[in-house]
Amino acid sequence: MLDFSDMNRKSVLEMGMLQGMLGIYGIECLIMRHGRYCLVTSMSPLWNSKPPALKEHLLKTANRLMDEGLKYREAGEYENAEFCFHQITVWFNYLPAFIAMAWTVKLAGRQDEAVVWLREALKIEPDNAYTNFELGNFLDENPESYAEAERFYKKAISIDKNSVNALNNLGLLLKTQGRYKEALVYAHQCLKLSPEHRSYKNLSIILYALYLEDSNPSIMKELIETFQILLKLDPNDAIALFQVGYFYMVQREFSKSEHFFRRALEVDPSDADTYKNLVAVLKMQGRDREAEEFRKKAISLGLLWVRGSDGVLKKADS
Repeated sequence: MLDFSDMNRKSVLEMGMLQGMLGIYGIECLIMRHGRYCLVTSMSPLWNSKPPALKEHLLKTANRLMDEGLKYREAGEYENAEFCFHQITVWFNYLPAFIAMAWTVKLAGRQDEAVVWLREALKIEPDNAYTNFELGNFLDENPESYAEAERFYKKAISIDKNSVNALNNLGLLLKTQGRYKEALVYAHQCLKLSPEHRSYKNLSIILYALYLEDSNPSIMKELIETFQILLKLDPNDAIALFQVGYFYMVQREFSKSEHFFRRALEVDPSDADTYKNLVAVLKMQGRDREAEEFRKKAISLGLLWVRGSDGVLKKADS
């Protein structure tokens, strides 16, 4: 039995009457129990045998249910949202409803079930670029599914070469696996299609990882140029400022490194890693007093942790 106590009564009644008209279900009834409207249904839809006018009517009802389901989901009422989307999926293979259902159960914390819904969506339209992308997107959250996620991202790109999201995610997925040169190919493709902040940011992440592995001068040159463009697009990008500071610290250009770490703290004064690295850079320049001042400030903000004699991490207090 499906319970939808907060469901719009008119929509519920209309669904029941429409299903009865179409003979979609072998058994159905709309009943009230303890002030809750409940719909009991059985049997699968026989969509293809229905007259066009009734199909159109059903589609309108489905669209209305989609709107209601999306409103419920936005409000965090996932059970009601699931009910709306589920009713559509049992009527006929309406791709948006399957995708909406996948996102709803994912938001409700049921990741494995969400993947199942997307696999069902692919059965409806195997060559849909967006569905292939979304399935890859869900799968790449689990290291055990990286290979399959990669396959779905590549399928999405083969269908739609302009799929910026698939290119972007595939590049980051390959970077996560340490396949930096492969990742760089997709990052460049993504940047060519979408020369915006996100593309440059992800390119910088991949370039930096590649540079740490292989200190190639050409990689360093491109990395610096990417940082410059990134900070031109958003001078207050705290992560980019930190990355530049760390890059110059590795290069032992401590003055430049200090400048970017200080700028990063101006934007985000609560980042422990920035404090830690700024303290290190100041010490490397022989400025121990300043380093100690920043260390104490970080401690006062509860940002620095130390490992005790028992091996347990705790906030530093001195």
